[in-house]
Amino acid sequence: MVRKRYQLDNKRIGFFIKQRRLAREMSQEQLANLAGLKNRITISRLENGVNAPNLEVFNALCQILDINPGELLSKCRKRI
Repeated sequence: MVRKRYQLDNKRIGFFIKQRRLAREMSQEQLANLAGLKNRITISRLENGVNAPNLEVFNALCQILDINPGELLSKCRKRI
């Protein structure tokens, strides 16, 4: 049996986060403040797929944006 392998797609994660942020009419600065981040640059880098969120930031964003973490992970993986 061949095991399927996946990895997270940072661009998909970023796109999903950005869509949820915009749907809530939040700025990057507002989201960064609520997530306890120093500035909006971290949010910008996440949304553009440059960086991946660490577990703490991932959980905070999911809670703030009302995202099911499991749903986000399953939508944002790609087969390798």
